[in-house]
Amino acid sequence: GPDRVPSGPTRSGPSGIDEGGADGSTATARDGPGDTYCGNCAEFDYVRTDDGMRPYCGHYDELMDDMDACDQWTPR
Repeated sequence: GPDRVPSGPTRSGPSGIDEGGADGSTATARDGPGDTYCGNCAEFDYVRTDDGMRPYCGHYDELMDDMDACDQWTPR
């Protein structure tokens, strides 16, 4: 009919019941990357230095001063 609703992924599970998180949210990994910060970037790691463990960016090949995502951020 003219008012046909497209079928596709929904946020409810196979039972049709909302499968929200413990805090009542319904966001899941398939909904998007979540927060964009260096800690969840594919290029992020911690490295051991003389000053202890430090955040490291593999994309820029350098130690980091903050955890703000750059334009090259890619999800893990």
